[in-house]
Amino acid sequence: MAGLYRIKILLLWAGIFGVADSEFLSSIQIRQTNPKELPANIEDNLHQLYPRCTNLTIDYICSGSGNNFKNLSELEPFTDYNCTGQIKENNDTIKNTTAIHVRVDCDLQIEKVEQNSTNTSINLKWTTTSLNCEKVLPELENLSYDCRCHPEYEQLTVNKQPRGGTCEVSGLTPFTDYTCTVQPTYNNKDVPQPTEVKQKTGVGVPDDVGTLKPSFPEHNVIKVTCPTVKNFFGPKTIHIANLTYGGVIQRSQNNSKKCEFEFKDLSYSTYYVVEVVAFNGHFSSKTVSSKTVSTLYNDKAVIGFLVFFIICVVMVPVFYKIKIYMKKSRSSQ
Repeated sequence: MAGLYRIKILLLWAGIFGVADSEFLSSIQIRQTNPKELPANIEDNLHQLYPRCTNLTIDYICSGSGNNFKNLSELEPFTDYNCTGQIKENNDTIKNTTAIHVRVDCDLQIEKVEQNSTNTSINLKWTTTSLNCEKVLPELENLSYDCRCHPEYEQLTVNKQPRGGTCEVSGLTPFTDYTCTVQPTYNNKDVPQPTEVKQKTGVGVPDDVGTLKPSFPEHNVIKVTCPTVKNFFGPKTIHIANLTYGGVIQRSQNNSKKCEFEFKDLSYSTYYVVEVVAFNGHFSSKTVSSKTVSTLYNDKAVIGFLVFFIICVVMVPVFYKIKIYMKKSRSSQ
């Protein structure tokens, strides 16, 4: 026992004066600290235990899924690794440390989101920063982004840049509020932290007006109705009706609530053209819905003539009898 004690004392003195022993190193509990940033660096207490052993170093080799081996400087974010340190003396491996689990999740921040839109698309441009991965951001080839706009999106194009990216979400509905999300992905998997922005698409062209249905409340009145336009895609919802005769507009009416118009005091038995278009304050519908209609005959004049004719028919015999009676009266005198 005394001999073994003397050997340990000698080994301890050897460590103090810069000479390490592999058997002695195997009994040392080397503390290792998990890295929190990239490029990764595992801190240990080896040189605290052997401050004079400047020839001792630890090189780490890490294995991920599929037993792909990487150095610390090659580790990727959002990936699990088991890293083992090779204790070397003058570049010769003499021992391995206990394996340590390593995973660095970059705290990605989507900043300075610039927005631009058309009436059917939204364009976004952003910058990405990270406190714990800032140095490796331009080198992360597997870092990408998804752009998603709700309530709907049909197509998207994402262009990654070293310090951010751009995207275009197309196939959207005009004059509609959207909530768009820039979602970072790594190896095609969502990673923190998505960023939401609100954007409204531009003014579009209103839907076309439906089929016009004319009616005639009076013989010189034209009433026209049609299905109310559903989508105006703009700030205003106006139905505009023009009544034309001989290519010249005679009357115009607006209705913001429904497609219903009435033109009064028109000429009898006359052909007019009624045209209706939807207008949203910026654009009119592409197609103008039109209908050629004719007012009816002058019923009041006809009735007056009939009344006069009836009176004439009834009164002529009376007048004739009166005339005969008066003639006979004169003869009897």
